[in-house]
Amino acid sequence: MLRKVVSICIPFYNGYETIKLILDELGNNDQVNYEIVISDDCSNEVESNSLRNYIETNFSNSNIRLYRNLNNLGMDLNFQKCVELSKSDYCWFMGQDDFIYKVKLIKVISLLEKYNPNIVYLNYEVQRTWNYSKKFIHTDNLNLEIGNNIDYFHKATRGNLPHFLPSLLVKSSLWPDSKIVSLFYDTYFAQLGAFLHILATQSNWLYIGEPMSIGSIPEDGWQSSVEKKIKIYAGFMKCIKISYTLYPNLNNIYQYQYYKNTYQHLSLSIEGKLSKKKKLISILKDKSIFTSYYIFITKIIQYTPYFLLEFFIKSRKVYFKLTNLHNKLKRDIT
Repeated sequence: MLRKVVSICIPFYNGYETIKLILDELGNNDQVNYEIVISDDCSNEVESNSLRNYIETNFSNSNIRLYRNLNNLGMDLNFQKCVELSKSDYCWFMGQDDFIYKVKLIKVISLLEKYNPNIVYLNYEVQRTWNYSKKFIHTDNLNLEIGNNIDYFHKATRGNLPHFLPSLLVKSSLWPDSKIVSLFYDTYFAQLGAFLHILATQSNWLYIGEPMSIGSIPEDGWQSSVEKKIKIYAGFMKCIKISYTLYPNLNNIYQYQYYKNTYQHLSLSIEGKLSKKKKLISILKDKSIFTSYYIFITKIIQYTPYFLLEFFIKSRKVYFKLTNLHNKLKRDIT
């Protein structure tokens, strides 16, 4: 039996209703060389049994392999588990509420076979509801780029990194050992840490500018919680800092990410203070994650009167609403 080219790796936790969409699209595989690997991180019995029954009922000749962890590993360790379960040349991570059309997957496989990259950054579309409305494309570079230079990678991706799960694809054999990956546990970005490890040490990369997957931003997702936003943001920045500490040749990426996220740090510092939770502020002042400049921003916010901060937040909301309205009018005209 020929080894498959791609494992679609899906860390699963209580997401039965949304994961069915991608299974219905990709579940039956008679000709295309891929598999789906689902690592169930101790979902509740109803969710786990529903998913298993759904797969067994609808995909008799399936390329789907479902595993259930004995203990809850958490997000980062479950990424590692997915790679360990893979039996393919490449691992392509996919969230349980993300989606890809089979025709796009076939195209990705053909590009992998043609270029044989070590890592792939894939552009993607984002939607805010599951009726496929309010779409926008992550980055404006829609070209196909190949290279083995870190600075050119930085330029081709417009300084962005594959922090979104389906934007990242890696060669299974180059996934770093557990000693490296464990450094990124509890950041929510162990997969990005592994990606940056390969970029720094084996930088043969492919960038696919055509959007290949669709990501969901539910209205009740982590973006609606100030606490979760700050923790995920801090995890991302910690991942970047660890990567730079290990691999100084990632300096341009490191410097750009800290420059790029200055405004986000300011906004989250304000939201942290307005929520009146000192624990959130302490996260943004963690010296092991942030530079002294970032910590200074947070300290300034601590001494700023509440009414000025509330005015800033309301002004920002008005600005984004006007921007969205302007973009909508432009789309309607064109």
